[in-house]
Amino acid sequence: MHEKTNTIVLNSLDIEIQSATFVADNKENVSTKIEIIKDEEVAIITFSNPLDIGAGQLRLEFTGEINNLMKGCYRCKYTTPDGEVRYGLATQFESLL
Repeated sequence: MHEKTNTIVLNSLDIEIQSATFVADNKENVSTKIEIIKDEEVAIITFSNPLDIGAGQLRLEFTGEINNLMKGCYRCKYTTPDGEVRYGLATQFESLL
């Protein structure tokens, strides 16, 4: 069922989220509360207004220790079409719903 909500729950490990903004139809909805539950490896982001149904963009400012564990913020290696090896930063933020 599709309903408006004012809460987003994400998988999150060893990441501290400083701010969150949800943007849809050129309207910004800034978070009022960000709760990190370390034992459950989740972040709960609460907004003062319900989020509109449909497409939008979640913008996060966060910090985390870069590791090689494929958890939290981790370093990933890739090769360009020209054969050059490069490194990037990745996370596995995922919606729990």
